[in-house]
Amino acid sequence: MDRLIPSELVSKLNTLGDFLRSNIIGQEEVLDEIVPMLQGLFCEIRFPKRPIASMLFLGPTGVGKTETALLFTEHLFASSEKLVRLDMSEFMTPDSIGVLRGQNTSERGLFGHYYDRSRGSGTFLFDEIEKAHPLINDVFLQILSAARFTLATGETLDLSNYVVVATSNVGSRVLMESRSTDRETIVRRMIQAGTTDFRVETMGRFELQAIFNKLDYQSLQKIGALHTAKCLDLINAQGHSITIEPGVVEYVQREGYSERFGARPMQNAAMRVLKNIVTVEMLRNGGMPVLGRIEYDRRSNKCLIVNQ
Repeated sequence: MDRLIPSELVSKLNTLGDFLRSNIIGQEEVLDEIVPMLQGLFCEIRFPKRPIASMLFLGPTGVGKTETALLFTEHLFASSEKLVRLDMSEFMTPDSIGVLRGQNTSERGLFGHYYDRSRGSGTFLFDEIEKAHPLINDVFLQILSAARFTLATGETLDLSNYVVVATSNVGSRVLMESRSTDRETIVRRMIQAGTTDFRVETMGRFELQAIFNKLDYQSLQKIGALHTAKCLDLINAQGHSITIEPGVVEYVQREGYSERFGARPMQNAAMRVLKNIVTVEMLRNGGMPVLGRIEYDRRSNKCLIVNQ
Protein backbone atom coordinates (compact mmCIF):
# COMPACT_ATOMS: atom_id res chain seq x y z
CA MET A 1 0.00 0.00 0.00
CA ASP A 2 1.41 3.39 -1.02
CA ARG A 3 1.85 6.32 1.33
CA LEU A 4 -0.78 9.03 1.03
CA ILE A 5 1.67 11.73 2.17
CA PRO A 6 5.51 11.73 2.20
CA SER A 7 7.24 10.41 5.32
CA GLU A 8 9.14 13.72 5.66
CA LEU A 9 5.84 15.59 5.93
CA VAL A 10 4.56 13.06 8.46
CA SER A 11 7.59 13.79 10.63
CA LYS A 12 7.07 17.56 10.34
CA LEU A 13 3.40 17.26 11.27
CA ASN A 14 4.18 15.06 14.27
CA THR A 15 6.70 17.58 15.61
CA LEU A 16 4.70 20.72 14.75
CA GLY A 17 3.08 21.08 18.17
CA ASP A 18 6.30 20.78 20.17
CA PHE A 19 8.09 23.14 17.77
CA LEU A 20 5.49 25.88 18.07
CA ARG A 21 5.09 25.52 21.84
CA SER A 22 8.84 25.89 22.34
CA ASN A 23 8.81 29.21 20.48
CA ILE A 24 5.36 30.72 21.11
CA ILE A 25 4.84 31.48 24.80
CA GLY A 26 1.52 32.03 26.57
CA GLN A 27 -0.72 30.85 23.72
CA GLU A 28 -1.36 27.22 24.64
CA GLU A 29 -5.11 27.35 23.92
CA VAL A 30 -4.52 28.93 20.51
CA LEU A 31 -1.90 26.36 19.53
CA ASP A 32 -4.25 23.59 20.66
CA GLU A 33 -6.60 24.84 17.91
CA ILE A 34 -4.05 25.60 15.20
CA VAL A 35 -1.89 22.46 15.38
CA PRO A 36 -4.57 19.75 14.88
CA MET A 37 -6.20 21.85 12.19
CA LEU A 38 -2.99 22.12 10.18
CA GLN A 39 -2.19 18.46 10.74
CA GLY A 40 -5.54 17.36 9.34
CA LEU A 41 -5.48 19.73 6.39
CA PHE A 42 -1.91 18.82 5.39
CA CYS A 43 -3.04 15.18 5.49
CA GLU A 44 -5.35 16.26 2.64
CA ILE A 45 -8.48 15.89 4.78
CA ARG A 46 -10.09 19.04 3.43
CA PHE A 47 -12.53 20.40 0.88
CA PRO A 48 -11.17 20.65 -2.66
CA LYS A 49 -10.56 23.97 -4.44
CA ARG A 50 -9.85 25.84 -1.24
CA PRO A 51 -6.64 27.00 0.43
CA ILE A 52 -4.91 24.39 2.57
CA ALA A 53 -6.16 26.38 5.55
CA SER A 54 -7.67 29.80 6.20
CA MET A 55 -7.21 31.35 9.62
CA LEU A 56 -7.97 34.72 11.19
CA PHE A 57 -5.68 35.59 14.10
CA LEU A 58 -7.19 38.18 16.46
CA GLY A 59 -5.41 39.75 19.42
CA PRO A 60 -3.28 42.63 20.71
CA THR A 61 0.02 43.63 19.16
CA GLY A 62 3.11 41.66 20.11
CA VAL A 63 1.42 38.45 21.29
CA GLY A 64 2.70 36.09 18.57
CA LYS A 65 0.20 36.27 15.71
CA THR A 66 2.69 36.99 12.93
CA GLU A 67 5.40 34.90 14.58
CA THR A 68 3.11 31.86 14.64
CA ALA A 69 2.51 32.12 10.89
CA LEU A 70 6.23 32.53 10.22
CA LEU A 71 7.20 29.56 12.38
CA PHE A 72 4.69 27.03 11.05
CA THR A 73 5.60 28.10 7.51
CA GLU A 74 9.31 27.55 8.14
CA HIS A 75 8.59 24.20 9.78
CA LEU A 76 6.16 22.78 7.21
CA PHE A 77 7.54 24.34 4.02
CA ALA A 78 11.23 24.31 5.10
CA SER A 79 11.83 27.92 4.05
CA SER A 80 10.99 31.41 5.28
CA GLU A 81 10.80 32.39 1.59
CA LYS A 82 7.50 30.51 1.52
CA LEU A 83 5.92 33.19 3.71
CA VAL A 84 4.42 36.05 1.70
CA ARG A 85 3.63 38.89 4.08
CA LEU A 86 1.47 41.81 2.97
CA ASP A 87 1.07 44.82 5.27
CA MET A 88 -2.54 45.77 4.63
CA SER A 89 -2.04 49.32 5.93
CA GLU A 90 -0.41 49.88 2.53
CA PHE A 91 -3.69 49.03 0.78
CA MET A 92 -6.06 51.64 2.22
CA THR A 93 -7.14 53.36 -1.02
CA PRO A 94 -9.51 52.18 -3.78
CA ASP A 95 -6.71 52.00 -6.35
CA SER A 96 -4.63 49.71 -4.12
CA ILE A 97 -6.41 46.73 -5.65
CA GLY A 98 -4.45 47.53 -8.80
CA VAL A 99 -1.20 47.14 -6.89
CA LEU A 100 -2.22 43.58 -6.06
CA ARG A 101 -3.69 42.59 -9.44
CA GLY A 102 -1.62 44.78 -11.75
CA GLN A 103 -2.49 48.20 -13.14
CA ASN A 104 -2.96 47.04 -16.75
CA THR A 105 -3.17 43.89 -18.84
CA SER A 106 0.60 43.63 -19.10
CA GLU A 107 1.23 43.69 -15.33
CA ARG A 108 0.92 40.74 -12.95
CA GLY A 109 0.94 42.94 -9.86
CA LEU A 110 2.35 42.28 -6.43
CA PHE A 111 0.34 39.11 -6.02
CA GLY A 112 1.78 37.64 -9.19
CA HIS A 113 5.30 38.57 -8.11
CA TYR A 114 4.97 36.91 -4.72
CA TYR A 115 3.26 33.87 -6.21
CA ASP A 116 6.25 33.33 -8.47
CA ARG A 117 8.73 33.94 -5.65
CA SER A 118 7.07 31.34 -3.42
CA ARG A 119 6.74 28.92 -6.37
CA GLY A 120 3.06 28.24 -6.01
CA SER A 121 2.94 27.10 -2.37
CA GLY A 122 3.45 28.50 1.11
CA THR A 123 1.61 30.97 3.34
CA PHE A 124 -0.04 34.24 2.39
CA LEU A 125 -0.09 36.45 5.48
CA PHE A 126 -2.33 39.53 5.38
CA ASP A 127 -1.20 41.61 8.36
CA GLU A 128 -3.69 44.01 9.99
CA ILE A 129 -6.41 43.18 7.50
CA GLU A 130 -8.83 45.66 9.10
CA LYS A 131 -6.78 48.54 7.67
CA ALA A 132 -7.30 47.52 4.04
CA HIS A 133 -9.83 49.24 1.76
CA PRO A 134 -13.25 47.49 1.66
CA LEU A 135 -12.57 46.41 -1.94
CA ILE A 136 -9.93 44.06 -0.55
CA ASN A 137 -12.77 42.15 1.10
CA ASP A 138 -13.97 41.13 -2.35
CA VAL A 139 -10.50 39.82 -3.12
CA PHE A 140 -10.54 37.90 0.14
CA LEU A 141 -13.86 36.25 -0.61
CA GLN A 142 -12.48 34.95 -3.90
CA ILE A 143 -9.35 33.61 -2.23
CA LEU A 144 -11.10 31.99 0.73
CA SER A 145 -14.00 30.44 -1.15
CA ALA A 146 -12.28 29.22 -4.32
CA ALA A 147 -8.51 29.48 -3.73
CA ARG A 148 -8.27 31.65 -6.83
CA PHE A 149 -6.97 35.11 -7.61
CA THR A 150 -7.29 36.76 -11.03
CA LEU A 151 -4.57 39.13 -12.19
CA ALA A 152 -4.98 42.10 -14.53
CA THR A 153 -3.37 39.97 -17.25
CA GLY A 154 -6.35 37.62 -17.10
CA GLU A 155 -4.28 34.86 -15.52
CA THR A 156 -5.95 33.10 -12.61
CA LEU A 157 -3.63 31.91 -9.86
CA ASP A 158 -4.30 28.61 -8.08
CA LEU A 159 -3.91 29.17 -4.32
CA SER A 160 -4.96 25.69 -3.20
CA ASN A 161 -1.40 24.94 -2.06
CA TYR A 162 -1.27 27.94 0.28
CA VAL A 163 -2.22 28.55 3.88
CA VAL A 164 -4.04 31.89 4.13
CA VAL A 165 -3.66 33.82 7.38
CA ALA A 166 -5.07 37.24 8.23
CA THR A 167 -4.15 39.06 11.43
CA SER A 168 -6.04 41.85 13.12
CA ASN A 169 -5.90 43.96 16.27
CA VAL A 170 -9.68 44.43 16.15
CA GLY A 171 -11.13 43.99 19.63
CA SER A 172 -7.75 44.33 21.33
CA ARG A 173 -9.05 47.03 23.66
CA VAL A 174 -11.76 44.62 24.80
CA LEU A 175 -9.09 42.06 25.64
CA MET A 176 -6.60 44.45 27.25
CA GLU A 177 -9.24 46.09 29.46
CA SER A 178 -11.13 42.91 30.35
CA ARG A 179 -10.96 41.80 33.96
CA SER A 180 -12.36 38.41 33.08
CA THR A 181 -10.00 35.44 33.02
CA ASP A 182 -12.64 33.15 31.52
CA ARG A 183 -11.41 32.32 28.03
CA GLU A 184 -14.88 31.54 26.64
CA THR A 185 -16.09 35.00 27.67
CA ILE A 186 -13.03 36.69 26.16
CA VAL A 187 -13.34 34.74 22.90
CA ARG A 188 -17.03 35.63 22.60
CA ARG A 189 -16.34 39.33 23.11
CA MET A 190 -13.47 39.32 20.61
CA ILE A 191 -15.58 37.59 17.94
CA GLN A 192 -18.35 40.13 18.52
CA ALA A 193 -15.83 42.94 18.03
CA GLY A 194 -14.60 41.26 14.85
CA THR A 195 -18.06 41.00 13.32
CA THR A 196 -18.53 44.72 13.97
CA ASP A 197 -15.48 45.64 11.89
CA PHE A 198 -15.54 42.87 9.26
CA ARG A 199 -18.25 41.85 6.85
CA VAL A 200 -20.02 38.81 8.28
CA GLU A 201 -19.48 36.78 5.11
CA THR A 202 -15.74 37.46 5.30
CA MET A 203 -15.51 36.35 8.94
CA GLY A 204 -17.53 33.25 8.15
CA ARG A 205 -15.20 32.11 5.36
CA PHE A 206 -12.27 31.60 7.72
CA GLU A 207 -12.08 28.01 8.91
CA LEU A 208 -10.57 29.13 12.20
CA GLN A 209 -10.85 32.36 14.15
CA ALA A 210 -8.05 32.13 16.71
CA ILE A 211 -8.08 34.52 19.66
CA PHE A 212 -4.58 35.17 21.00
CA ASN A 213 -4.23 35.83 24.72
CA LYS A 214 -2.95 38.99 26.32
CA LEU A 215 0.51 38.08 27.62
CA ASP A 216 0.79 38.00 31.40
CA TYR A 217 3.89 38.85 33.42
CA GLN A 218 5.10 35.25 33.69
CA SER A 219 4.78 34.71 29.93
CA LEU A 220 6.72 37.88 29.16
CA GLN A 221 9.51 36.76 31.51
CA LYS A 222 9.75 33.45 29.64
CA ILE A 223 9.78 35.33 26.34
CA GLY A 224 12.63 37.50 27.62
CA ALA A 225 14.69 34.41 28.44
CA LEU A 226 13.84 32.82 25.08
CA HIS A 227 14.84 35.86 23.03
CA THR A 228 18.03 36.38 25.03
CA ALA A 229 19.05 32.80 24.22
CA LYS A 230 18.15 33.25 20.54
CA CYS A 231 20.11 36.50 20.25
CA LEU A 232 23.10 34.87 21.93
CA ASP A 233 22.96 31.98 19.45
CA LEU A 234 22.76 34.45 16.57
CA ILE A 235 25.81 36.38 17.79
CA ASN A 236 27.86 33.24 18.47
CA ALA A 237 26.99 31.91 15.00
CA GLN A 238 28.96 34.86 13.61
CA GLY A 239 32.18 33.55 15.15
CA HIS A 240 32.06 34.86 18.72
CA SER A 241 32.19 32.67 21.83
CA ILE A 242 30.10 34.30 24.54
CA THR A 243 28.22 33.02 27.56
CA ILE A 244 25.90 34.95 29.87
CA GLU A 245 25.00 34.73 33.54
CA PRO A 246 21.36 34.61 34.75
CA GLY A 247 21.54 38.22 35.90
CA VAL A 248 21.83 39.32 32.27
CA VAL A 249 18.55 37.60 31.42
CA GLU A 250 16.87 39.32 34.37
CA TYR A 251 18.23 42.68 33.18
CA VAL A 252 16.80 42.08 29.69
CA GLN A 253 13.45 41.12 31.22
CA ARG A 254 13.30 44.40 33.12
CA GLU A 255 14.43 46.48 30.15
CA GLY A 256 11.99 44.87 27.72
CA TYR A 257 8.85 44.48 29.85
CA SER A 258 5.77 46.07 28.28
CA GLU A 259 2.26 44.90 29.08
CA ARG A 260 0.91 47.02 26.23
CA PHE A 261 3.27 46.01 23.42
CA GLY A 262 3.94 42.40 24.38
CA ALA A 263 6.90 40.42 23.09
CA ARG A 264 8.45 42.85 20.61
CA PRO A 265 10.08 45.18 23.18
CA MET A 266 11.52 42.10 24.91
CA GLN A 267 13.06 40.88 21.66
CA ASN A 268 14.45 44.34 20.93
CA ALA A 269 15.89 44.66 24.44
CA ALA A 270 17.67 41.30 24.20
CA MET A 271 19.35 42.23 20.92
CA ARG A 272 20.17 45.77 22.04
CA VAL A 273 21.83 44.71 25.30
CA LEU A 274 23.96 41.94 23.78
CA LYS A 275 24.73 43.76 20.54
CA ASN A 276 25.99 46.89 22.28
CA ILE A 277 28.37 44.94 24.51
CA VAL A 278 29.77 42.85 21.66
CA THR A 279 30.12 45.87 19.37
CA VAL A 280 32.15 47.85 21.91
CA GLU A 281 34.41 44.87 22.53
CA MET A 282 34.93 44.19 18.81
CA LEU A 283 35.92 47.80 18.16
CA ARG A 284 38.26 47.72 21.15
CA ASN A 285 40.06 44.56 20.04
CA GLY A 286 40.42 45.51 16.39
CA GLY A 287 37.50 43.52 15.00
CA MET A 288 38.51 40.13 16.38
CA PRO A 289 35.90 37.62 17.62
CA VAL A 290 34.72 38.33 21.15
CA LEU A 291 35.44 35.69 23.77
CA GLY A 292 34.10 35.98 27.28
CA ARG A 293 31.20 35.99 29.70
CA ILE A 294 28.62 38.75 30.00
CA GLU A 295 27.69 39.52 33.60
CA TYR A 296 25.29 41.93 35.27
CA ASP A 297 26.82 44.45 37.68
CA ARG A 298 24.25 45.53 40.27
CA ARG A 299 26.18 48.60 41.45
CA SER A 300 26.29 50.22 38.02
CA ASN A 301 23.08 48.55 36.78
CA LYS A 302 24.92 47.58 33.60
CA CYS A 303 25.92 44.43 31.80
CA LEU A 304 29.67 44.00 31.32
CA ILE A 305 31.86 41.48 29.53
CA VAL A 306 34.53 39.59 31.44
CA ASN A 307 37.21 38.27 29.09
CA GLN A 308 38.25 34.69 29.60
